[in-house]
Amino acid sequence: MRTVVLPGGKRVPALGQGTWGMGESESVRAREVAALRLGIELGMSLIDSAEMYGDDGTEDLPFTTGSDFLPGVYRSFSTCQDAAEEAALSRIYGGIHFRSASEDGLQAGSSIGEWTVTHYLLPKGNRSR
Repeated sequence: MRTVVLPGGKRVPALGQGTWGMGESESVRAREVAALRLGIELGMSLIDSAEMYGDDGTEDLPFTTGSDFLPGVYRSFSTCQDAAEEAALSRIYGGIHFRSASEDGLQAGSSIGEWTVTHYLLPKGNRSR
């Protein structure tokens, strides 16, 4: 799969799935979840979601993820926030961070995401490009 390098040096897939507009209607939730799952089954591993998408509804899409390093091991989460909190706890339990650093990291991640969406991910005048 083609990748791009972000300014900080991180390499991510060039194609991902967006969730803007998802989570706004319970009547289409099953189709939204099915679309995301199909994308993952087809190899898409980058999913753009933010708590301000869909009145916080995109953060409530449950998902299951696996590990390249532990084949056959899967974790399921009800929300993206649940996954972030578990990752933060794992760094405390692993002796990598103190609790305050993990809490600061979670807050910083939310703040950076919100700032990015409100300053850079703005509607374009011409949506045909």
